[in-house]
Amino acid sequence: MLPAVAFVLSLLVWSAAGFACTPPVERAAYRIEHETFGDIGRQVLTFRCDGDRLVVDTTVDVAVRMLFLTIYRHEARYRGVWQGDRLVRFESHADDNGKILEVFARAAGGRVIIDGPNGQSEAPLTVVPNHPWNHDLIARTLLLDPVDGKVLQVAVADAGVEAIELDGRRIMARKYLVSGDLELELWYDSGGAWLRWRMQEERGAVTMTRELPRRLADAGLG
Repeated sequence: MLPAVAFVLSLLVWSAAGFACTPPVERAAYRIEHETFGDIGRQVLTFRCDGDRLVVDTTVDVAVRMLFLTIYRHEARYRGVWQGDRLVRFESHADDNGKILEVFARAAGGRVIIDGPNGQSEAPLTVVPNHPWNHDLIARTLLLDPVDGKVLQVAVADAGVEAIELDGRRIMARKYLVSGDLELELWYDSGGAWLRWRMQEERGAVTMTRELPRRLADAGLG
């Protein structure tokens, strides 16, 4: 029943292929795990329409603990406003272990104007945040870092289809390799829904994996 899982997940997470704003799902959640420190946090996305624009809100809560002490904490809130396949407005507020970082971006005059911790910069209208919920990311070469506002030059390669485990369910997913100013691995289902993200850090790999809604797992899809 793998096709059923892929179909349901494609409905649960927005893909940039659907340019018209239709009623979105309420939320999609991902657990964040570190190769060395285990379960370190969670990311939750919510989606809504504002007229013909799609509004995507993201919350990120990370706490890395060692010997009952929190050695690193990261909390962030992002909001992206989309019209079709273009980013109209973006804002973020992050507390990175006590350091406050804010980014504001807006489309104006045929460019995207970005105000970040390092000052103001500009990018083409094709720039999109490096957040992988948007499947259109794999077709872009310029990505916006939502925490520091830097524009990243990347290349994306299709690494083929492979099986991954999602809440005990085996799902065939297409894998992509991102290289350049950002290096990570991405997995999407056949409908373009983001399933998994993995990045290699100094102390081990960090993985973000989609949580399958309980009502679907209970239904025996898989």
